[in-house]
Amino acid sequence: MTIKNLTHSTKYLDLSNFTLKTEKETISHVSRINNFNFRESVNAHEQNSALYSYTPDIYHPVINNIVGIPPKSSWSFSSSFVSLNETAGLFKKRPFNLNDLTTNIIRLIHPLKNKKFGVQLSGGLDSSLIIGILRNVGIEPVLIGLSNDRYEFRTERIIQEILLDGLSNNQLISDDDYLPFSGLLNIPKHPLPNSSSIFYSSENKMAQLFAEQRVDIVLNGMGLDTILCLSPNSKYRKQWYPFMFDNGWFRDFVYQPKGLNFSTAINSPSLINIIWNLRNNEGEDNSKEWARKHFSEFLPNELVNFRYKADHAGLLIDGIKSNFKTLEYLYEFAFENTKCSEFSKDEFLTLFKNCHLNDDKKIKLILSRTSYAVWLYSLFKDKMPSS
Repeated sequence: MTIKNLTHSTKYLDLSNFTLKTEKETISHVSRINNFNFRESVNAHEQNSALYSYTPDIYHPVINNIVGIPPKSSWSFSSSFVSLNETAGLFKKRPFNLNDLTTNIIRLIHPLKNKKFGVQLSGGLDSSLIIGILRNVGIEPVLIGLSNDRYEFRTERIIQEILLDGLSNNQLISDDDYLPFSGLLNIPKHPLPNSSSIFYSSENKMAQLFAEQRVDIVLNGMGLDTILCLSPNSKYRKQWYPFMFDNGWFRDFVYQPKGLNFSTAINSPSLINIIWNLRNNEGEDNSKEWARKHFSEFLPNELVNFRYKADHAGLLIDGIKSNFKTLEYLYEFAFENTKCSEFSKDEFLTLFKNCHLNDDKKIKLILSRTSYAVWLYSLFKDKMPSS
């Protein structure tokens, strides 16, 4: 059986009758569940979080019979999740050149020429490339971004200043005021746990500022690390599927409620296919040398000639320290209402004690487990007795 979600929003498949539900219907359904096996649910979410980048077509249901179906994707089912169907024509070799890429971008933008664009300005190559291409076709986007005084973000700050030079109605906000793990008690109800919820505070603030500027479409650089860094022929080919380039959680629970269309700049299989072909004989390129060379006309010289990428792990550590009491409360809430040892006081202290920048495995576990506690709190804070 094939299930297709052709919309721009995540839908939720009820495996008991193979019907697609909206987020509101799913929230209502989940909120009424009485015989919930929390231990299996927590383990399923942790498995999904650990494997998603490598095997996005394998999903362990966090809620019995409910599976999230990403936008613009097609799946085949038997008695359970079996396989993700490839997007037609996505990986077909064709003789494209850079002019084809520019023509394709113009064709995609033309129907939207009367819309007001915004771009999340990070100061990195991805967002700078998006801004440069939009300006090249005559669009001056509203720029909103996060800025940080940490040493590892020194290059990003310079690029932000260059791209904002002489412009008004654009704004940088301080990362320190909207760190990861901030505002977790204010997160809206959502059908399934998602690690993106950890970054709700900063995204919500940027969405608010874009809305105040009456922006219609907010573009982000999600997915560009994949198509500009990973080898098209690598074992991570599944990361090239279009739905992997979009953050549906931010779109559905942060931007859409404010009337904003939130999308990756490569929101098109045809665009992905062109870049896949242009880079088809390339190996891994973590410094994005190919992009710096071929897109130099759209980039500040400082990005063309400088190879640097900031590490955001320090912000996660700072966010944990700044919001430790809130995290402790959320884990207490989760433990009292699930009785799962994963949220016990001892496990909480073990998980968060001496957490450091290089402990990637622990950071991923913190994101997974905390997002589960946040999900529980958002759904049941008014229904479950907490200590």
